[in-house]
Amino acid sequence: MALLPWVLGGCADQLKITPPAHPPRLTGDWRLNEASSGRVNVAVADLQSQLLKLTGQSHPSPAVRAAGPTPHSSAGRSSGQQATAIVVSAPRTGANLVEEFLAHVPEGNDLALRVAPGVFTQQTGAGSEQCTPGVLLAVTLGHVGADEICGWNGRAFVVRIKPEYGPTLTERYALAPTGELVLTLRLAGGGLDVRLVRRYRRTSRPPPSPLPTGD
Repeated sequence: MALLPWVLGGCADQLKITPPAHPPRLTGDWRLNEASSGRVNVAVADLQSQLLKLTGQSHPSPAVRAAGPTPHSSAGRSSGQQATAIVVSAPRTGANLVEEFLAHVPEGNDLALRVAPGVFTQQTGAGSEQCTPGVLLAVTLGHVGADEICGWNGRAFVVRIKPEYGPTLTERYALAPTGELVLTLRLAGGGLDVRLVRRYRRTSRPPPSPLPTGD
């Protein structure tokens, strides 16, 4: 995968390499507060509804057809949730938007963040993901080529995945006045705008280690 240094800054929606003065303490082990967090199935239903409105239909068609509840694999971010999936025709998005969205919902209830100079790490029981502020990474979002960039936006840390076409996926990590970690997952662009907000309380219990793979 290609790594390109990218100096960030300027417009308000752009990201910065350096943290703000007195940065929020995002580093730590966190436990999901289910009572105050958004429901994954509600976000999926909202996404499906918006897609149907864009296609001008009242029910799924061959381009957007419903499938049954689909468990996701336990590898990386593409795991941990069950929801009604849809299939979107390649000319519109090039990928299954619901599966892309769910693949970035942290698996399980435990989440660990490590924010160190030059690296941001998110760990769940399924594994870990890292990004380097200011480095543009060539990735794929579903079946579409995309650019991933991360950095600071005010007092929030943001990971942004912008595909060649179709909506952009954004993860935003910030601290609430209560001290809770607020993770906002947003899929927006092309007439879509879907958000899932999950709130976490600080805990002394780290996420379980991923299960070993192989023979």
